[in-house]
Amino acid sequence: MISDEAIELLRHENARAYLAVAAATCALYDHVTTLDEEIELVWRRKWSVVQMLFLFNRYAGDVLLM
Repeated sequence: MISDEAIELLRHENARAYLAVAAATCALYDHVTTLDEEIELVWRRKWSVVQMLFLFNRYAGDVLLM
């Protein structure tokens, strides 16, 4: 028989997985809905420190989610 502690651990792991999917979905939605503005305002400009910080901030979280 599975102990109550093991069942609770499985529930927490299941909730963590659902939260990870929800966070990835929100990030993907944000990237898709703002991609045209990002291309216009960031990618087509001369490179600067501010742009690099923006891109790091925007995409570092995605790398961590994976």
